[in-house]
Amino acid sequence: MGLVSCAHVVQKKTRTPEEFLKKICLSGSGKGRLEFLSEKYRFSYDSSNDIKEKRWTLAVNVPLLGEEVVELNYVKAAEENVQVNGAFYERLEDAAKESSQDKYQLEMLNSYLKTFGKFLVWSNDIRDQINGKKNRCKLNNGVWSCSFLNNKNAVFNMQMGLSTLEIPLDDKMIFKVEGNEGTENFYEQVTLRLVERSRNPSSSGIYLEMYPTECHN
Repeated sequence: MGLVSCAHVVQKKTRTPEEFLKKICLSGSGKGRLEFLSEKYRFSYDSSNDIKEKRWTLAVNVPLLGEEVVELNYVKAAEENVQVNGAFYERLEDAAKESSQDKYQLEMLNSYLKTFGKFLVWSNDIRDQINGKKNRCKLNNGVWSCSFLNNKNAVFNMQMGLSTLEIPLDDKMIFKVEGNEGTENFYEQVTLRLVERSRNPSSSGIYLEMYPTECHN
């Protein structure tokens, strides 16, 4: 059974990548779900994105486990360097090490976190550009293409209330950020997913879903 936000829904459709990024709730609270390998967690959470310090913190409260934290420092994310710590991160790292494909799964976990760090840097830049910086996103034949870090092009799509940003990592992996229309100010569901191109997206090795009820962007 999926999680359902209690927020009053007043739909306002997203039309541009800039609007999309403004409605991704990176600082707030609500319910969430994370899946990695055979590990599945449902939790309540509080998150905070400190733009000045370039640090994102997720505090989760998992039934029977209590509160655990993952903190991602993305100061040097553009240089392929993110610092991650916290008990919840260590739990995921241990799950990867216990896997029969431990090296590959650790690489996947680290790739996920590095790309999320880059997304945070890029998202902050795009939000700033709304106030006058050069536009990085262009519309061509009905498809939005955005210049991402390291000269990669991210593709933005909108369909039936679901907005998706796809960031290609290499010939094997795609990082997806998805937002389901919710209130006027933020999405009622945000999914951060690492997709293997050769597999069904629904069977992806790692993804985080957040259902914010409060947003402090």
